[in-house]
Amino acid sequence: MKNGLVAIGLPFFPFVSGIILIVLSMVLLLYAFRGHSTGIQAFGDVWRPATLIIGLAFYSIILDFIGYAIGTIIPSAFVMHVLDTKT
Repeated sequence: MKNGLVAIGLPFFPFVSGIILIVLSMVLLLYAFRGHSTGIQAFGDVWRPATLIIGLAFYSIILDFIGYAIGTIIPSAFVMHVLDTKT
């Protein structure tokens, strides 16, 4: 007889977390359709999320060619520049 946690199986956690995300997304959509949302944009401009998505696609392409260290420093600096992060 297997341990209770092992008997659940590997796909249990992704399945449950996916169900939780679906339920929370439905609640958020209901709030938005009923007019309870504040109307504030998270990013402000549309170009920022689009630029970050393009940057992540570029990161996935260059990662194999130049390696993890340099391939991670360049996109990280790019993301901090786009998000106006000051450290």
